[in-house]
Amino acid sequence: MNRWTKAIVIGTVIEVLLLAIMFGAPWDSCKPEGFGLVLILLQYPVVLMEGRFPAWLSLGAAFVLCSLTWSLAAYVWLLLFSRRPK
Repeated sequence: MNRWTKAIVIGTVIEVLLLAIMFGAPWDSCKPEGFGLVLILLQYPVVLMEGRFPAWLSLGAAFVLCSLTWSLAAYVWLLLFSRRPK
């Protein structure tokens, strides 16, 4: 498995876990406090695109955008901390 494949898997898993925690955590959507605010900040690309898509499309688009963001971060992490000789 190459680095990009690993990064995409890692990014998707991170996003699935964040969404599961966000839907399972009790918090008020009008005034997020504590843990809810941390989840919103971890999913910052969703905050940037709020209102740009129809409601039925926004969750899917947000999932894809955040997964790509986490995948890029995972790729950089894999690239920097690779144990393979160059």
